[in-house]
Amino acid sequence: MAENVISMDKKQTKEEKNLESFVNKNKKGIVICSSLAAVCIIAVCVAAGVIDSNVKKALSAVETIEYKYTKDSSDLSDEEIAARKSEALNSLADYTAKNNVAGVRANMLAADIYFSNEDWENAKASYIAAASKGKKAYTASLSYFNAGVCCEKLSDLAGACENYKAACDDKYFVLRSHALFSQARVLELLEKFDEAKTVYQTLVDSYSGDSWASLAQSRLIDLRINGKIE
Repeated sequence: MAENVISMDKKQTKEEKNLESFVNKNKKGIVICSSLAAVCIIAVCVAAGVIDSNVKKALSAVETIEYKYTKDSSDLSDEEIAARKSEALNSLADYTAKNNVAGVRANMLAADIYFSNEDWENAKASYIAAASKGKKAYTASLSYFNAGVCCEKLSDLAGACENYKAACDDKYFVLRSHALFSQARVLELLEKFDEAKTVYQTLVDSYSGDSWASLAQSRLIDLRINGKIE
């Protein structure tokens, strides 16, 4: 079974196969939307007048890097795309160390590029850097979630659980129900069934009617049937 779905000794049910497909599809979507989220927070800061001139210049430079990276990219060959990615990452290096919104934006763009290259280690590091440089921004929880995805790709389940939990700690994270399910799912993989039960139950109690809550309820039933929890 895919690496981000609970491994079961018994044969997969139709529901579990659908879950695997749904999780995989949403995992890709989460990562794709990180750049958009960073753009939104920048727009809010600019509108509020809370960015000084130097930061504005840095943001403009990062936006120019992204524009050059994405412009007319649909018609490029694999070699040309690889060259653009390399150029973008080299250019972003001047901005990823900045401890402001420009650093957040640069790290999120770099992380998305690394992720597209399946360079999970550097993608994870860049997502965590983006989160640490914008701890109070709503992009932090998304960055932690994406870092959790990278950890799973690296078979680092403990790291995945830690980052999913960091995303869940933001009660206003728009994808918190997904993050809670991912955290509980990884706890199952770690055979921490009582902890998984607690997180699944939190999801069920907090997000009644949500599709992830329904899946969590199914997992709780399955865990009880198999004697993993009381």
